[in-house]
Amino acid sequence: MEVIRTGLLGLGGPARLLLEVVCKDDRFQLVGLADRDAGLVRRLASELGCEGYDDFRQFLINCRMDCLVVCEPLHRCLDHIKLGIERGINILKLAPMARGLPEAQELVGAASHAGTRYDVLMLPGQAQAIGEVFALDEGQGLRPVFLVSCTCEYGLGQQDRDLASWMPDRALAGGGVLLYQGYGLVTQLIRQLGMPSKVYCQACHPRSGKASAYLSEDAVAMVMRFPNNCAVAVNLIRYWDRSDCSLTMKVYIGDQIRILEDQQILITDGPGRQVARSIKIDLPDTQARSAINEYASSLLGSEDEQSYDNTKLHIQVMVVIQAAYISAQTGFPEDPVSLFSGPTRS
Repeated sequence: MEVIRTGLLGLGGPARLLLEVVCKDDRFQLVGLADRDAGLVRRLASELGCEGYDDFRQFLINCRMDCLVVCEPLHRCLDHIKLGIERGINILKLAPMARGLPEAQELVGAASHAGTRYDVLMLPGQAQAIGEVFALDEGQGLRPVFLVSCTCEYGLGQQDRDLASWMPDRALAGGGVLLYQGYGLVTQLIRQLGMPSKVYCQACHPRSGKASAYLSEDAVAMVMRFPNNCAVAVNLIRYWDRSDCSLTMKVYIGDQIRILEDQQILITDGPGRQVARSIKIDLPDTQARSAINEYASSLLGSEDEQSYDNTKLHIQVMVVIQAAYISAQTGFPEDPVSLFSGPTRS
């Protein structure tokens, strides 16, 4: 494969950004677009010189492609993703990986059986800063992390009016703020600390009573315990009438307290000395270029595919999120490792 023949399914959310990144990368050849908005897809397809469809099935049947980038919500395109896998197309799904662990395992298993790949494209946003906090120890030996506290507030604003039609509906969305807005945060914590041994979660809905059973949560309080006895407390809140997002985190590591807030890390050591360090969070287009570059390199074989652990990592993320939702339902801590089964690419 010298060039990746690529199609894009769904033009909402960050799809336009990803479309721009793909079109500027010589390793990709955009062969088609598909969206329910026929006028929009015709206009963009004409501008970009590719095929445009408002029928997802015809798009997958008529367009010959190596990779399908999926930005459409899963409740609208799950069967079409499965059709693409059957036709030997590699799937690059915008996070989250799926609406639940069984669905994720089914899709990864289908891809493995068909000899294709089911990977996840994640734009970490402000959660990228979490890696910076732990990276301060690089080259200095390991220090024990014994407590982490995170509070994240996400404003959806008017970025995509279509969100209001399906995201609060648990039957369609599969989850709420934890699955969608908190996915990047959970991913970064697993990258740094590994898999937790226990997960306890409480979820809050905008309304009480029977109606809450049909609503995806807008607030979550989750505690994770790790095998090294580190405890991580995460609070996630989603706002529909705001557009700003914020992340505050405290990490108790060795004799230090590291506070992440407003793109700055304040480090306090044992004797009480304080040092402030500024950090840079990449803009969305930079994060998108980095993620697309990593994916293209692995797909074209320019690096050892075994080192591309995307599927394994995101199955672990789905396991933790599934454990959190089970805990929220039962009121008891859940062991995520007991849920871990099913096919992954090692």
